[in-house]
Amino acid sequence: MKEIPVLDFSLWSSDPEKFASKLGKAFSTTGFVRIVNHTIQPTTIVNLLDQSQTFFNRTLQEKSTLIQNNGGQTGYVPPGSESAKGSDVADLKEFYHYAREGNPRIPMQYFFEEAMHQMYEEFFLMADKLMMAVALSLDLPMGHFSNTLRDGDSLLRVLHYPPITKDPGEAM
Repeated sequence: MKEIPVLDFSLWSSDPEKFASKLGKAFSTTGFVRIVNHTIQPTTIVNLLDQSQTFFNRTLQEKSTLIQNNGGQTGYVPPGSESAKGSDVADLKEFYHYAREGNPRIPMQYFFEEAMHQMYEEFFLMADKLMMAVALSLDLPMGHFSNTLRDGDSLLRVLHYPPITKDPGEAM
């Protein structure tokens, strides 16, 4: 197996064409790239990790107030709601989906909505630049994917996997 290429995101600011070329090469050779020196603020990451841990430590009853009846597109999804494709065993994970619009209002005691919104926005700004680079790497105009990204349905998912204390088939 080939190593996953590492690409320094700060190159985007100084030489977008070179960054785009490296990104395109990574995608065409391995299909993956690891981005370093990205624009996501460390404080945003730590805040979301802290707030999500606080959220997932709540009781199932408390978290269940944030379940949306929309197929899991936004809001809380409890353990056992999904299973891997082709598996009869329910997943142990629980998660929360955040989208720019359509989220349930998160009660203030969770302090979670602001952290999710901040991370989503920082990801979105970085994704916009990455999609510009993808367009350049394909010899398309830099803004070729802008409307797709802006008008698309992007979700931010934070997950919690509980410790496995018994056979996974018995866990649910």
